[in-house]
Amino acid sequence: MPNNNDYGVNQKWALEMQPLAIEHHYSKVWPQAEVVELDKRIDDLAKMIDIGGADKMLKFPDGHLIFLGQRFRRYDNWHEENYDDFTLRTKGHYGHPCELLKAQSALKNNGFTAGFYAYGHANPKDTGFSRFRIVDFPKLLQGLASNLILFTQHKNPGGTEFIAIHFLDITRDYIIYSYPGKQGSLI
Repeated sequence: MPNNNDYGVNQKWALEMQPLAIEHHYSKVWPQAEVVELDKRIDDLAKMIDIGGADKMLKFPDGHLIFLGQRFRRYDNWHEENYDDFTLRTKGHYGHPCELLKAQSALKNNGFTAGFYAYGHANPKDTGFSRFRIVDFPKLLQGLASNLILFTQHKNPGGTEFIAIHFLDITRDYIIYSYPGKQGSLI
């Protein structure tokens, strides 16, 4: 069995889960949108988009665009009820700033921030999602900045740091889609 704490293994697994996220969740929320992969681009546009936390672009028939960040967690990394949370890295390996700090800076400076953030928790076999939520990302960032949302800070032995927000502490005002729910419902 692969080591679920290995970054490369998790990246490969997350890529394998993306078609399921698109088919079972994004298509329910945005049925007319084409989902465009952004993670593999290496140009200046990709760097700007990465700073704002976007992994995907949703392109609609009328031409408008929505940017979407996403994170998928393996079952071994969340299955206890205490870990039904939304995490954002604040410091990566070698001290590099990560998602939360980059997105907060962009929001504060009227820069680019992904409009939504999808968060999927895998089933026991890591072959689908037991839970899947989409949050209004700028609104969540503002709630964190205004201390309206409780969070805890954590450090991993490998040097990364992150905040964790229990989904029980994220009110319906911030969540636009939740599965399970009423058959994966828009809220």
